[in-house]
Amino acid sequence: MSRYVHHVPGRLRIRTPAIKRRPEAAETARRCLSAIDGVIAAEASALTGSITLRYDPARIGHQDLVGVLRGHGYAAHDIAATGTAPAAGASDGVANQLVETAAKTVAVVLLEKLIERSTVAVIGALT
Repeated sequence: MSRYVHHVPGRLRIRTPAIKRRPEAAETARRCLSAIDGVIAAEASALTGSITLRYDPARIGHQDLVGVLRGHGYAAHDIAATGTAPAAGASDGVANQLVETAAKTVAVVLLEKLIERSTVAVIGALT
Protein backbone atom coordinates (compact mmCIF):
# COMPACT_ATOMS: atom_id res chain seq x y z
CA MET A 1 0.00 0.00 0.00
CA SER A 2 2.69 2.55 0.90
CA ARG A 3 5.20 3.38 -1.77
CA TYR A 4 7.66 5.44 0.24
CA VAL A 5 9.13 5.23 3.71
CA HIS A 6 11.76 7.50 5.22
CA HIS A 7 13.18 7.04 8.68
CA VAL A 8 15.66 8.84 10.88
CA PRO A 9 15.70 8.09 14.61
CA GLY A 10 12.80 9.97 16.15
CA ARG A 11 10.98 10.58 12.86
CA LEU A 12 9.18 8.23 10.48
CA ARG A 13 7.32 9.28 7.32
CA ILE A 14 5.34 7.22 4.87
CA ARG A 15 3.30 8.08 1.82
CA THR A 16 0.13 6.06 1.50
CA PRO A 17 -2.83 6.16 -0.85
CA ALA A 18 -5.06 5.18 2.10
CA ILE A 19 -5.40 8.84 3.12
CA LYS A 20 -4.67 10.71 -0.10
CA ARG A 21 -7.57 13.01 -1.02
CA ARG A 22 -9.45 11.65 2.00
CA PRO A 23 -9.44 14.31 4.75
CA GLU A 24 -11.58 12.23 7.12
CA ALA A 25 -9.25 9.24 6.81
CA ALA A 26 -6.22 11.50 7.34
CA GLU A 27 -7.74 12.96 10.52
CA THR A 28 -8.66 9.50 11.80
CA ALA A 29 -5.09 8.31 11.15
CA ARG A 30 -3.65 11.35 12.91
CA ARG A 31 -5.84 10.85 16.01
CA CYS A 32 -5.20 7.11 16.15
CA LEU A 33 -1.43 7.40 15.73
CA SER A 34 -1.17 10.31 18.18
CA ALA A 35 -2.54 8.04 20.90
CA ILE A 36 0.37 5.58 20.66
CA ASP A 37 2.62 5.61 23.72
CA GLY A 38 5.95 7.11 22.67
CA VAL A 39 4.57 9.11 19.76
CA ILE A 40 5.28 12.80 20.35
CA ALA A 41 3.38 14.11 17.32
CA ALA A 42 1.50 12.65 14.38
CA GLU A 43 0.68 14.50 11.18
CA ALA A 44 -1.41 13.17 8.32
CA SER A 45 -1.90 15.08 5.08
CA ALA A 46 -4.75 14.21 2.75
CA LEU A 47 -3.17 16.51 0.16
CA THR A 48 0.10 14.57 -0.08
CA GLY A 49 -1.02 11.23 1.36
CA SER A 50 1.81 11.50 3.88
CA ILE A 51 1.90 10.41 7.51
CA THR A 52 4.74 11.75 9.64
CA LEU A 53 5.39 10.48 13.14
CA ARG A 54 7.78 12.11 15.59
CA TYR A 55 8.51 9.67 18.38
CA ASP A 56 10.75 9.00 21.35
CA PRO A 57 13.14 6.19 20.30
CA ALA A 58 13.72 5.32 23.97
CA ARG A 59 10.02 4.49 24.35
CA ILE A 60 9.11 2.95 20.99
CA GLY A 61 11.10 1.65 18.05
CA HIS A 62 10.50 2.46 14.42
CA GLN A 63 9.92 -1.24 13.71
CA ASP A 64 7.02 -1.15 16.17
CA LEU A 65 5.61 1.94 14.46
CA VAL A 66 5.86 0.30 11.05
CA GLY A 67 4.00 -2.68 12.51
CA VAL A 68 1.23 -0.40 13.78
CA LEU A 69 1.03 1.33 10.38
CA ARG A 70 0.77 -2.06 8.70
CA GLY A 71 -1.91 -3.17 11.14
CA HIS A 72 -4.04 -0.14 10.31
CA GLY A 73 -3.59 -0.59 6.57
CA TYR A 74 -1.38 2.47 6.06
CA ALA A 75 1.75 0.52 5.10
CA ALA A 76 2.34 -2.50 2.89
CA HIS A 77 3.69 -5.68 4.40
CA ASP A 78 6.70 -5.64 2.07
CA ILE A 79 8.17 -2.33 3.27
CA ALA A 80 11.48 -2.48 5.08
CA ALA A 81 11.28 -1.83 8.79
CA THR A 82 14.98 -1.40 9.47
CA GLY A 83 17.66 1.14 8.73
CA THR A 84 17.36 4.74 7.66
CA ALA A 85 17.33 4.20 3.94
CA PRO A 86 14.11 4.41 1.95
CA ALA A 87 12.20 1.15 1.92
CA ALA A 88 11.52 -1.22 -0.93
CA GLY A 89 10.17 0.59 -3.94
CA ALA A 90 11.63 3.95 -2.94
CA SER A 91 14.80 3.43 -4.97
CA ASP A 92 12.59 2.49 -7.92
CA GLY A 93 10.80 5.80 -7.44
CA VAL A 94 14.10 7.68 -7.52
CA ALA A 95 15.17 5.81 -10.65
CA ASN A 96 11.82 6.58 -12.27
CA GLN A 97 12.21 10.26 -11.40
CA LEU A 98 15.70 10.30 -12.93
CA VAL A 99 14.45 8.67 -16.12
CA GLU A 100 11.52 11.09 -16.27
CA THR A 101 13.81 14.09 -15.75
CA ALA A 102 16.21 12.86 -18.43
CA ALA A 103 13.34 12.30 -20.87
CA LYS A 104 12.00 15.80 -20.22
CA THR A 105 15.46 17.29 -20.75
CA VAL A 106 15.87 15.47 -24.07
CA ALA A 107 12.39 16.58 -25.14
CA VAL A 108 13.19 20.21 -24.34
CA VAL A 109 16.47 20.08 -26.28
CA LEU A 110 14.74 18.48 -29.28
CA LEU A 111 11.95 21.07 -29.17
CA GLU A 112 14.49 23.90 -29.03
CA LYS A 113 16.33 22.48 -32.05
CA LEU A 114 13.05 22.07 -33.93
CA ILE A 115 12.07 25.68 -33.22
CA GLU A 116 15.55 26.88 -34.19
CA ARG A 117 15.47 25.03 -37.53
CA SER A 118 11.90 26.13 -38.22
CA THR A 119 12.85 29.75 -37.59
CA VAL A 120 15.80 29.47 -39.97
CA ALA A 121 13.53 27.86 -42.60
CA VAL A 122 10.91 30.62 -42.25
CA ILE A 123 13.55 33.36 -42.52
CA GLY A 124 15.05 31.64 -45.58
CA ALA A 125 11.64 31.42 -47.23
CA LEU A 126 10.95 35.10 -46.61
CA THR A 127 14.19 36.34 -48.15
